[in-house]
Amino acid sequence: MSTVRTTPLGKPLAQCATPLEALDELCSPLKDYAPVAPLGAAAAVEVSAEEMPADYRRLLAHERHMTLVLQEYHGTTVDLYVMDRRHEGDFYTRKIFLTKAHQARDVELGVVRLDFRQMADIVRREIVTGQTPLGAILVRHDVHRRIESRWYLRFPAGSPILAWFGREGAGPFYGRIGTIYCDHEPAIELLEIATLYR
Repeated sequence: MSTVRTTPLGKPLAQCATPLEALDELCSPLKDYAPVAPLGAAAAVEVSAEEMPADYRRLLAHERHMTLVLQEYHGTTVDLYVMDRRHEGDFYTRKIFLTKAHQARDVELGVVRLDFRQMADIVRREIVTGQTPLGAILVRHDVHRRIESRWYLRFPAGSPILAWFGREGAGPFYGRIGTIYCDHEPAIELLEIATLYR
């Protein structure tokens, strides 16, 4: 049975009523984030998987690690860049982007919040180094996991979320907010935005 845990980096996504509230909970521990819940559609619009364009649906509407899906879609490995991070005890949040290997164009923007109490020390150490995408680490260490998407979102051009990632004027892009369960516990909560560059 899953337990509801407390965290110094925000309340669990399971307690969020809307995707905009979840965005604020995930992102607010990081630098320069301004709350978006009051902005509504200017920040992000909730959509169904069926409402997303086909390529975005392929990238987002699944229960697999984005790292693996991005690698298959783009035909290459992806590189991780950590833009910001916050680490308090057993809880770790970071803002990242992924690029196609050795290229400057991002293929994913994201925020991930981890509860390290659900992970082995070796996995924790490798995640904190910030050298390897999260999905690749979990797969390599054979961490038992289940991925559950909770919301799909459309981020319009001019969205303050995209600007926060340094993508002023870009978009629209699509993303998802979800939870990764490790050994049946909600260990990882994340925002993943696909930018669809090929």
